[in-house]
Amino acid sequence: MCKTITEFNKLEIVVVGGTKGKLLSESVVTIYEEFQDTVKVFVNNTQKYNIMDVNESAFNDDFNVFRNRIKELDRRLGSVISQSFEDNDSLMSRFKLFDSFDDLLNRKLIQEECERK
Repeated sequence: MCKTITEFNKLEIVVVGGTKGKLLSESVVTIYEEFQDTVKVFVNNTQKYNIMDVNESAFNDDFNVFRNRIKELDRRLGSVISQSFEDNDSLMSRFKLFDSFDDLLNRKLIQEECERK
């Protein structure tokens, strides 16, 4: 969970280039904002009970909702990266694209989308 938060926080400064760069950058900002909202909801929910109580099942439920939401954001982010890859016509700009998303490219759903390209 900490790794996910660290990786997604890098989206705050990512700017996508190319002819569709503005639109794709806006999509990244939207994904980042939705991620921030997801984290806030998770934190607010977990403050309602003792997360150290092993008999408390609410944490598992909240964590599953969080994880499913992150999977959806991974799919959308993978799509944005894929579209940007197609939009960039030079090899250097494609490398810069991958460099911008750094550790996020190691996430399974994003990696699967990028490997197709």
